[in-house]
Amino acid sequence: MKQLPALLKIQVLGFFGINRVLHGKRPRGKTFFMGLGIFLMGLFVISYSVTIALSCTALGMLETIPSIMILLCTMVSFLTVFFKAPGVLFGFKDYELLMSLPVRKNTILISRLCSLYALELAFALVILFPALVVYGIFSEAALSVWVMLILSPLIVPLLPMAAAVILGTVFSLISLRFRHRNGVTIILSMTAVIAIMAWSFNLRFTTNEEIISFVTNLENRIFRFYPPAVLYERAITAGIHTSAAGIHTSAADRGLSFFLFALLSLGPPALFTAALAKWYGKINSAMAAVKAGGVYRLENSRGDPVRSPFYALYVRELRRFVASPVYILNTGIGAVLLIMAAVSLLLTDVASFESSFGIPGLLSGGSFVVPFFPAIFAALSPSTAAGISLEGKTRWLISSLPVKTGMLFAGKIALNLSFTVPAVLIAAPLFTHALSLAGVSRFFIFVTPLSYSFLTAVLGLGINLRFPKYDWTTEQQAVKQSASVVLTMLAGLAAVFIPMALVFIFPQYGAQILAAVTLSAAAAAFLLYRKISGRRYYGFT
Repeated sequence: MKQLPALLKIQVLGFFGINRVLHGKRPRGKTFFMGLGIFLMGLFVISYSVTIALSCTALGMLETIPSIMILLCTMVSFLTVFFKAPGVLFGFKDYELLMSLPVRKNTILISRLCSLYALELAFALVILFPALVVYGIFSEAALSVWVMLILSPLIVPLLPMAAAVILGTVFSLISLRFRHRNGVTIILSMTAVIAIMAWSFNLRFTTNEEIISFVTNLENRIFRFYPPAVLYERAITAGIHTSAAGIHTSAADRGLSFFLFALLSLGPPALFTAALAKWYGKINSAMAAVKAGGVYRLENSRGDPVRSPFYALYVRELRRFVASPVYILNTGIGAVLLIMAAVSLLLTDVASFESSFGIPGLLSGGSFVVPFFPAIFAALSPSTAAGISLEGKTRWLISSLPVKTGMLFAGKIALNLSFTVPAVLIAAPLFTHALSLAGVSRFFIFVTPLSYSFLTAVLGLGINLRFPKYDWTTEQQAVKQSASVVLTMLAGLAAVFIPMALVFIFPQYGAQILAAVTLSAAAAAFLLYRKISGRRYYGFT
């Protein structure tokens, strides 16, 4: 275990991209803006947590803050680790290199688990801790309670993290027997996301009584299905009174409850780590095994499977896309949500639909605003924003092909259009029918989202060429943690919301603004594609 501090340092520096910031060749200006973006995002989450706590306090539900926030922190921890653990623990790119070092396997395993825990600790500090501080201030907590509140972010993420790692490991072991195990992962992930989004769409409150009733029922369900929350609530509840769980507490009872909660949070992760260490090498070896997918043929003239270079490049991108569940989940979710929103609009009234997004007048503000709504989903995380980064250190292979740079990029753009264009063509008629669109709005409900689909696809490619991330060790780093993905999403959303705001402000010029923006988006996509396809890039010449 002497090598653990050094391994842990390497894991944390690489996992969060700190090493690249400290020793990379990136200009200081870019690093500053990336740090500023992370800081603002953290500040937003902290303000959201404080807002929830203050809302509970204003509604006279101060004692529900610990249980509600532990649920929120637990859900975030569980979902994050469940989707990230397989890529961090198994099948990572530098596995063979680490195994060749004079380091024990359980040391490598612990170092990678600690990197996951560091991520969960960061989430707990911005989600859980600010709300607990609000609770401690308004409840006038004693010193012993403040100690528990400070220790909470360190302990709360452990149990959901262990449960997520266990489920992720079991699922990975079971999926080894499936030939198309990535398909199973994709279906389960999409189902979970759709279920969460559908549940959130149905949360509509009009009075304080409805909010209080919902929070009370939610707290009761937390106590029923997550027993550690009962121990935590009993420990954190300040003063000598009857807690929300219906249990009379005292200072000694609170200390014992918190000790049991900590023991329950630390015990399962420790036992699971010890058990997994014995099988860690075998599981990784099984993950690295590749089964033959079929018989490969090269024919021409009569037999025919030989296709055009563009077709071959497109199929290559499609296979790369289908082989990565995290790639599909992060880049294809916009198309899924667009179809969900269109179907939901058919089943509910416009006012309720707008309240689900928290933007009154989003669709009822005028028919010229409507075409921008599907464009929002078309602009969410295009696959091209990570398409260049995912080539990694093997990008020299594709650059050696006897085809032009523009054709290489066209294959990546075509992949993104393969799911955004069908989603727009399915959702647009549903929007037209649900909102009774007429005249020129029927035309733009198709054309405007399609123009944005082309624009964001080309924009994502251009930004990824400018900010590539080739030194990733897991696909999550290229798809989720790269600057190009964040910048593309922000640029795409800005390109939608700015003209949408202009239509709200100047409704009398709505048709002219919509037409100008649609043409501008298409022209910008064409010009940007010509610019990037005519230049030479390292690895793409």
